[in-house]
Amino acid sequence: PTWLPASTMPDVIQVKSEDMGDGRQSDIIQSYRLPGGGRLRLTQMVTTISYTYGRQGRVREFPEVRWVTVGQVAGVLVQRSGWWILDWEIGEVGFELQAPASAISLEDLVAIAASVKP
Repeated sequence: PTWLPASTMPDVIQVKSEDMGDGRQSDIIQSYRLPGGGRLRLTQMVTTISYTYGRQGRVREFPEVRWVTVGQVAGVLVQRSGWWILDWEIGEVGFELQAPASAISLEDLVAIAASVKP
């Protein structure tokens, strides 16, 4: 992301890649420490697999999903067990942003998502 709340600190970056029979799934997971405590996690998902949720994360299957605007695209959002989970796509890359709802506002979460550049 090109914008994060003040005093947010980078923490860990992980890269996971997995062969899945008919394709490959690769995830880049960036973790940040939020100023009020808690962690923000941004996952970038790239896949050659052509199944419904390949790049779209998992929140679309939850009944309480809400649609939000993330920059120029539509995203799906849920609040579950005290966590925000926001999924959206830019081109061929899927993104998921997770953060404790007690540590970050919905407005800041969407602003962070809108600042992501693939």
